Amino acid sequence: MGENIETRISDNHIYIRTPGRYAMGLAIELLNFFDQQIDYSVKNTGWKNGFGLNVCERYPVVSSNLTVEFETDGEELEIHLASGGLDSFADFVNLVQGYVNEQNT
Repeated sequence: MGENIETRISDNHIYIRTPGRYAMGLAIELLNFFDQQIDYSVKNTGWKNGFGLNVCERYPVVSSNLTVEFETDGEELEIHLASGGLDSFADFVNLVQGYVNEQNT
């Protein structure tokens, strides 16, 4: 990717900034990544047909004990914990950070 992706994490929120490019591309890459994981399901799949994402609309990703929602706006991607335990969210955060770190090199 080339640019330095900035990530901030709180107890129930991941904030990712992609300087110099729209965050929608990274959001779609992450949605695709989680869609391929056995433990996760992406509930809105219109992005698979090349329609992209609607700005400021939330896209749910669920597992058996977690629901998070992806939302983009310009250079920002936010992932909100909608339901589930903080331990499950911490596992999810580790997956996101690993993916972002891989893309950031």
